[in-house]
Amino acid sequence: MTAPATLDSLIAAETARPQDPALDALVAALRRRFGGSVVAILYYGSCLRRGTLEGVVDVYVLVDTYRAAYGRSWLAFANALLPPNVFFLGFGDGHRAKAAVMSVRQFAAGCAPAAWLPSIWARFCQPTALLHARDEAARLAVNRMLATAVATAAAAGAALAPSRDDPLDLWRAVFAASYRSELRVEDASRAAQIVAADAERYAALTPLALAAPSTHSPFPWGLRRVLGKSVNLLRLLKAAFTFAGGTDYLAWKIERHTGVRADLTPWQRHHPLLALPRLAWRLWRQGVI
Repeated sequence: MTAPATLDSLIAAETARPQDPALDALVAALRRRFGGSVVAILYYGSCLRRGTLEGVVDVYVLVDTYRAAYGRSWLAFANALLPPNVFFLGFGDGHRAKAAVMSVRQFAAGCAPAAWLPSIWARFCQPTALLHARDEAARLAVNRMLATAVATAAAAGAALAPSRDDPLDLWRAVFAASYRSELRVEDASRAAQIVAADAERYAALTPLALAAPSTHSPFPWGLRRVLGKSVNLLRLLKAAFTFAGGTDYLAWKIERHTGVRADLTPWQRHHPLLALPRLAWRLWRQGVI
């Protein structure tokens, strides 16, 4: 007799699905870069949903500690203060990836209902693949965090869309709300597209997620929007200092998610901190922040 599905078992099966072998080169590059600090590497986002490596592959690298990942570099302090640190790298046959580095402890906190901002649980309640786990204990722990993210998102969505006529409504509601708490211009249709791309998955997860022990955080969404956009802007600014080409990444990210084209002068590329007030003013005038 087949055991009934549980939230944990569905997540474990999802994260274990085989992925494009070309991603092995990305895993190898990240493990070389961050050494024995790497606990797990998670693959998520549009490339995973579309089943292609065309574009920019999104991964999260979970590490034991930032000191272990960076040594005594100031990058460790920046990562702890305002996680994650983000890096671009190439791999395989001309593919590109955006790797976000976060400690296991901070990632677990971001999946939990007590998290002030939805940036982690709203991302990782969506389809995710586990490209690498250091050992079986790490695999089990990460899958449990992802299940927690799903339960957290479902509880938040149920509070936003209490009607159960369509179980997918809560996912549409929570994704739309989470988008509004970031530097994005996606409207409700984008949230609907995300859900429609994996409708059967969300339908299967809904009853299990709602039955899981999770308490919706009473933190107001209005305050989340203010804090979320401010934190996003600070993260973009930090990215200008944490890797080569960071100011160009900042401009690309702002244009991608807000529609605001930030043409940077050579002076701004060398002085991103001094250029921030003017950029923030433009974003504010256009209603982004």
